[in-house]
Amino acid sequence: MSQERLKLAIGRLEHALSRAESNGDAIILALKTAPEAGNTSPDENYLALEKKHDLLKKQAAEALAAIESLIPVKGQS
Repeated sequence: MSQERLKLAIGRLEHALSRAESNGDAIILALKTAPEAGNTSPDENYLALEKKHDLLKKQAAEALAAIESLIPVKGQS
């Protein structure tokens, strides 16, 4: 992966994390009050969101590990 693509990937990750942090409370509130959530409880909606969040965290950790493997460590070749 080129340096430019690496910078773009890191920028996208930072942007996505920033959006998630700034909109987290609004997303939870929307899930609790959404009309289409009529057949599910707020707790069920929260658990579904939590499951998606855990998957996103896992994917982000894997992406960061891949990025770190591309960055040379000082003293190693």
